[in-house]
Amino acid sequence: MTQSLQKLFTFNEFLDFLATQPENIRYELHDGEIVQMPPPPGKHEQIVAFSTMILGYECLRLKLN
Repeated sequence: MTQSLQKLFTFNEFLDFLATQPENIRYELHDGEIVQMPPPPGKHEQIVAFSTMILGYECLRLKLN
């Protein structure tokens, strides 16, 4: 279930809000409302992890930052 806060936030206020929250909980800004997002499904996590690993390997191989 998603929850939203009552106040409308600007993008900069949203960034300040994110700085005070734990990293394991995801939030998104929708039309000025901060919405807590559910965790992504398992397959999505695997794809992101694989893509990150390949991208990191290629950066190392090509000596990129």
